[in-house]
Amino acid sequence: MNIENTPNLPHPEANNKPGEAHHPEDHKSPATSPGDPASITGKITKFLFNAHSDVDGLLLDGQHQVHVHPHAAQELMKSAKVGQTVIIQGTKSKSVDLVFAVSIACENGVVVNAAHDPKKK
Repeated sequence: MNIENTPNLPHPEANNKPGEAHHPEDHKSPATSPGDPASITGKITKFLFNAHSDVDGLLLDGQHQVHVHPHAAQELMKSAKVGQTVIIQGTKSKSVDLVFAVSIACENGVVVNAAHDPKKK
């Protein structure tokens, strides 16, 4: 992280009353808090399937897991193949190392809208 871009965070004990314990999670940097926007570029290692054998995600570079809503999976399977590079825009999970895809830009120029199911209002 570039020090010049580091947000000015309050001293961990600044708001504590005397004798009060400090909790590190109270002072997370907004730039690294779960649920923040995320952008990942990588090669598709494999598609991930749910219990119904529907594609519901992909693995990038063998390490980054991305969740894709089932409604977007069919278009994604038509537009991207294992080994191709994609750019994922989405949000980080609040509990696990996972990104929820909002859009997926494929090598062939197709951008898959994975944000919501167009059939649902």
